[in-house]
Formats: sequence, C-alpha cells, structure tokens
Amino acid sequence: MGDEAQPPPPVGDGGGDGPLATSGALGNGAMLEDEGSDNQQHMAMLWMFVAFLMGAAIKHALFNLNKYHKVKVPYSVILLLIGGGLGYLEWSYRLVKKDNKPSADDMYYMSQGRWTALATEPSLLLFMFLPPLIYESAMSCNYFIFSSHALGAMLLAGPGMLLQVFLIAGAVQVVLPYKWGLTESVMFGGILSATDPVAVIALLKDLGAMPDLTVLIEGESILNDGTSIVVYELCYAVMFEPDKASTYFGRGVQLVLGGPVLGLLFFGASYFWLSRTKDPQEQTIITVSAAYVCYFVAEATPVRVSGVLAVFVQGILMSGFGRSVINSEAEHTIHAFWGMLIQLSETLIFLLAGAIIMNRAFLMKQETFNTLYTDFGYIFLVYFVLLIIRGLVVAVCGIYLRRNGHALDPASCSLDKFAQKMFIVVWGGLRGAVGLDLALSVNVDQRYRAYTADPLFADRCLFFCAGVIVLTLCINATTLEIFVDFFGLTKTSEAEQAVYKGAVKYLEETYHDYLDEIQRSHVHPEFISARWEWVRKLTVSDLGIELAKETPLSPQPEPIRRAEDMAG
Repeated sequence: MGDEAQPPPPVGDGGGDGPLATSGALGNGAMLEDEGSDNQQHMAMLWMFVAFLMGAAIKHALFNLNKYHKVKVPYSVILLLIGGGLGYLEWSYRLVKKDNKPSADDMYYMSQGRWTALATEPSLLLFMFLPPLIYESAMSCNYFIFSSHALGAMLLAGPGMLLQVFLIAGAVQVVLPYKWGLTESVMFGGILSATDPVAVIALLKDLGAMPDLTVLIEGESILNDGTSIVVYELCYAVMFEPDKASTYFGRGVQLVLGGPVLGLLFFGASYFWLSRTKDPQEQTIITVSAAYVCYFVAEATPVRVSGVLAVFVQGILMSGFGRSVINSEAEHTIHAFWGMLIQLSETLIFLLAGAIIMNRAFLMKQETFNTLYTDFGYIFLVYFVLLIIRGLVVAVCGIYLRRNGHALDPASCSLDKFAQKMFIVVWGGLRGAVGLDLALSVNVDQRYRAYTADPLFADRCLFFCAGVIVLTLCINATTLEIFVDFFGLTKTSEAEQAVYKGAVKYLEETYHDYLDEIQRSHVHPEFISARWEWVRKLTVSDLGIELAKETPLSPQPEPIRRAEDMAG
C-alpha cells in the first residue's frame, strides 16, 4: 500500500467524550508542511475566498443557463462535482510531492490541504456550516404548515427511520459479500438512513415550490439526525464498550429530548433581548450568534444534546412567535445577511464534501480494495436497495399521513395525487454532510480495523456512504423537479383558483364602491378636478386586477403633460 493510500490518523481514540468527540482546530494534525513550520495558518483563508468567488461564478452561470436555455441544475450538485475535481487535483499534487513538503509558491494547495484536513476532524465541518443552514431554514418555514406536519415528520424520523435501519442492515448482510456482523450492519444502516438536512434544504430552496411537501421533507431530514446519532453511538458502545451500552442509550435519549428543551431556552433568551432593541444590526447579530452558540452548547459542552434539534426548535419558534419583536427595517437586514451567510455556507460545505469524497473516499482507497471496480458496482446496488426500502417505509408511514397530513387527507388530495406526493418524499430523501460526517468518524478511528469482523469495514463504510451521497445528489436532486413538473404538483388546484377568483372579485367590488364614494364626497374639494379615469386605471393596475391588462392606459391629460414640460 502506497503512502497516499494510508488512512488518516485516528481521532477520538484516546481522548474526548464519546465517538463523535472533536479534537482540534482547522488544519490541526494534517498540515501539508512540516509540523515545525506552523507559520502559514493564514493560507487557509486563500482557498475559502477562492471558493466564494467560484460559488458566485457558478450561481451566475446557472442563472443564465436557466434564463436563456431553460435548463435548471441544482447549485449543490455542481458544487459537489467541482469539489470532486478539486479533490482529484489535490490527490494528484500529493503524488508529485511525495515528501508532502510543498514549496512556497504552492499556496493554493497548501490552503486547500488545510480545509480538506477537516476530514480528520469531521464534527468541525458541522460546527462551521450546519447552524446557519438549519436555523435559517426553520426561521423561514411556515409555522402553521409545520405544526400540521410535525407528527408526520416525527413518525418518519423516529419509528420510520428505525424500521429503515434494520431493513438496510438485513439487506446488506444478504447482498454484500463482506460478512459483516449484525452490529456493523446496523451502524451502516443508521449512517445511510439519515436524510441530510443540508442537502435537502439546498435542493428545496432551489426548487422553490410545494410548501407542504417542503416542510414535511425538511422536518424529517432535521429530526432524524437525533435518531441516526443514537443508533451510531449504541453500535459504537456494543463494539468497544459493551459495559457502557446502557450509558450510551441514556445519552441517546438525552440527545433527542434535550435538544428541543435547549432550543426553547435559547429562543426565550433571544426573544427577551430582541424585544428590547430595535437596532437592525444588533438584531441581526443576536439571531446569528444565538444559532451558533446554541449549537456549540449542545454539541461541545457536558450538556450533550442534539445541536441540530436545538437550533431547529429555536428557529421554528422564532418563525412562529419571534417575528413580532423584529421591526420591518431589521427584518430586511436580517433577511439579506442570512441569505448571504447561507450561500457562503452552502458553497463551502458542498465543495469540501466533493473534495473529501473524491480524495479520501475514492482515490485513497484504490490500493485498499482488491476489487475496486466490483465495489463500485456494489455502490449502485446499495443505492437501489436504499430507494426500495425508503419507499416501503414511506408507504407504511403514509397510512398515518393520509389521514392526518396537511393537504394530504382525502378531502383535499385525491389518491393518485397522494401517491405522487409520497413518491416525491421518497425521491427527495438525499444523503449528504451528516452521513459523511458519521462515516468519516468511523473511517478515522483505527479500532474498527482491529475489532470488526471485516478489517476494511471502516474504509468500506466511508466508500459506500460517499458513493450513495454522490448518486442521490446527481440522480435524485437533478431529476426531482422533472417529476414535480410531470406530476403537476406545482399547478394551482381548482379550489385554489376559486378562492383566488373570489378574492379578486371582492377587491374589485370594494375598490369601485370606495372610489365612487370618494368621487361623490364633498369632504375633499381638491378632488373635484381630478381625472378619475386616470386614477381608476392606475390604482387598478396596482391592485393587480385583470382589468388593468384589458384596458391600456390612455394618454396623459393635457394639464399633466404641460406641468411636466414646464418642470423640464
């Protein structure tokens, strides 16, 4: 096995608190330079800003592609593919520089190497990028629709996901030839079962449609994070610390139940502070800082609860109850700042995911596996098995959703439309950063190679997880809008059209009555000489009533033209 194929150094092996403990800061322990030449930490900034510029260029290119050629490609998918290209370039660079000592003019590769070194500290990726993505998604969510879908999302993310975990565990023991034990298979199933909130939120924002299904899919992807980590930590305990399995189970319950409580506390503190200031910048700083601090307290302190659930609850409560303390000026500032922060976070996390997948999961494993191409074939098999199992689980949970789901019940949704919406839920179950983080946590821990039945389990876990992430993003994400348009799920229903027409009719009648009343009134003598036909046409166009389109504006009255000429 060559130097480039060596696994990264283990983390969490001798210290930390549990299998997901972090172990340092950016670039720590995986620098391209000598350990003694630690005077180039600022190099990490170069790649970050290059990535931001790349993201802006990609965003502009995709906008023009959609505008002029009607081709819409998800932003996250392009970032992942370009990140894979960057990972390949870094791997090729390491082959040339076998001594791992770049010269002073290799600034870009030194910079990128510091960021891809986060693969040895996977939790740091989530600390940096997950809080803003989760908080902004929850804060912009429709609280009424979420409250209607909350139980359905919890059903999919709780019992539904556990059923999926054990079905995947049984399937991989049958279809994969690696002779994994039950514990390894369940851990693998837990990692693959979690739909990723980062990937799902990025896709649904690009899609910009289906508010009901968007809330259901987002809610499931966020809530199942706690279930996934509980399964992971229980399997970890059974493998390496069987005497502490009950402790890890209690920690898992604490993760799931404690996260919402912590989010509630942070929402209360944020609400109290926001209600006592009207400064837009101060309110923006409060919302951003509260999201990051909440996640840090949840994940990096002895509190040890789910940071994703805590931040999500904080954001959804802000959506439902906190907007009343944000003034209109601050709301615009907050919206603009969060929009920029989300794009920057999304750009970095998908570029890094692509680079890490290509570099660590694929290229570095070429000499690890004797049958690399066969293993690539098994990636497609696992992908199809995963789709079938998710379809079965959604079908089972669909019994409840059909009776209780918002806009999914028989009174408001026909059976064929319901089946189409459930297909979108199945197809929209993307995998991404959270699953990659868990797989990297397995890969960097050397104990899996010594204590599991398959000595390459840790490598294969990362390999298959990375492959499924790439397939779900490149296939599911890019074709989801095609299915949505094919099913006609974004079309306005007859009931919605009737409500809209009734509202327009009411506006027309109220408008004309009010205008006639002003015209007949003698309270305002200055209105006597008003050109009412001109007023009527201008104000109707502002209301958006169809009358404005049917009746073109007449030429300006002579007094108005004369006044404009004099002003000129």
